[in-house]
Amino acid sequence: MFEEKRILFAFAAFKAHLNFMPTPAAMKPFKKELATYTTGKGSIQFPYDKPLPKALIRKIAAFRFKELKEKDAKWM
Repeated sequence: MFEEKRILFAFAAFKAHLNFMPTPAAMKPFKKELATYTTGKGSIQFPYDKPLPKALIRKIAAFRFKELKEKDAKWM
């Protein structure tokens, strides 16, 4: 889990995939880019047999950070 005054996102390893959990709101702007992945309400599954989409993960993580910084009263 990565935190900065609040939980930003989390990772979890499973037998066949890596789960990235950035929250539903942080996934919404990347809907088209996530279309080829299995997703849940606030999670994305990245299978181990394919390259990890590092650039996409960075974009989602940056979006989540910006979202919290701009909208969360605890950042004030």
